[in-house]
Amino acid sequence: MNKRGLSNVVTATLLILLTISAITVVSLIVIPFARENLKESTRCSDVITGISVVNDKTCYDASVPQTNITIRFGDVNPDGLYLVAEDVVTSNLLTPSEYNISDIPQSGGGQKKYTFNNYFDGVIVGPIVNGKRCPISEEAKIQRC
Repeated sequence: MNKRGLSNVVTATLLILLTISAITVVSLIVIPFARENLKESTRCSDVITGISVVNDKTCYDASVPQTNITIRFGDVNPDGLYLVAEDVVTSNLLTPSEYNISDIPQSGGGQKKYTFNNYFDGVIVGPIVNGKRCPISEEAKIQRC
């Protein structure tokens, strides 16, 4: 009996089983993971374009101190909004402050004014979708009122 022929058959069978196993892992784990992440990033990109800072209604009053930031929402429906604001502490030092905001206009869009008891030099705005922060929608410098 020739044992070499048998080892070639065993090797070929193992390679086929290994290939089938790899295809199964990819189809059961990797494809659904990629599909879910693609859905989420698509939703973020739809929402990002619908949020902007209304510059002529966004300003700070250093004497109070108070900052009014007005955000325009298009026909988008994010779960929330995040703001990263730069506090004007001295002329050379900026300290970032972060705010998560859930009080936003519902579908159909509109404008919403947010008032903070501090004065800010700049603001970064972005949506929150499915509990996660999407990339920045807009970055704006804030002028004095």
